[in-house]
Amino acid sequence: MATQHKTGAHVCIPLELRQQTVGWSVGEVIARCRDNVISKHLLHHTTHTGRAKPGNPIRLQSITGAFAEARNLAGITWPEDKTPPTFHEIRSLAARLYADQGIDAQALLGHKSADMTGHLLRRARGRMD
Repeated sequence: MATQHKTGAHVCIPLELRQQTVGWSVGEVIARCRDNVISKHLLHHTTHTGRAKPGNPIRLQSITGAFAEARNLAGITWPEDKTPPTFHEIRSLAARLYADQGIDAQALLGHKSADMTGHLLRRARGRMD
């Protein structure tokens, strides 16, 4: 069981839940995060890095920066009036893709209101209304 960061809602995500677009289940993604380091965090350091010890969580700023670097190295260009996607937008995209599969995105995300889920789904489509 996971806890939604902002609301504290408990969210139970089935390990067999499969994202058809990429062909991976939640359980398969978690298995890819496992290594020989004991940690309660899926994304964690495997070696000493600065002050971080093996098993410590990777900071959000580090993940965000690595995502932007990988995105830029991919060589994808965006129209002048559009900004490149950020790491945070992956959640919006995932919500839309699961909703397109018929999954209850509101329950999956742990949102208390359908309005918040709707806002996130619209944002994933590049619209803000």
